[in-house]
Amino acid sequence: MPSNALPQASVTPDQGLAFFMQGSLFQDNSYAYARLGAQKARYNLRVRLPDKQEFSKTCGIALPANIGDLHTGGNYGQSAQVCMCLGPDEYLLSLPESHADEVEQCLATCKMPFSFVDISHRQIELILTGNGVLDLLMMGCVLDLHSPSFGENCVRRTVF
Repeated sequence: MPSNALPQASVTPDQGLAFFMQGSLFQDNSYAYARLGAQKARYNLRVRLPDKQEFSKTCGIALPANIGDLHTGGNYGQSAQVCMCLGPDEYLLSLPESHADEVEQCLATCKMPFSFVDISHRQIELILTGNGVLDLLMMGCVLDLHSPSFGENCVRRTVF
């Protein structure tokens, strides 16, 4: 296989889509499995910096402190609630669909300015495993995911 070729994919019933990569861009015998995650409610949330702490307390949504951080747990779906900081005032909130109405009702009572947009229809969750995951992701992403600055529980926005 040429070094610039895309990975070969095959479907395995128990693990989903499997990618087997060869060539100079990849480690020998690299592989990655991708399977579809559970359907979740996803929201783009924007809160002004001065209102951040009050918003968190009022609405029960823990907002991460720094860009690239994520926080798991909260009032809606316990450990299944994930909030990621994408920018100084922008967050991606992911939680079980069963808690979507509860979050929306709580936010309807919030008096401070914020933006809350349902983006569930445009995103899916892929669960990736295997020793070739970073190589597979970097095929469509300019970020160096091997960098020490990109560790576990670290998030970045990309066009991939």
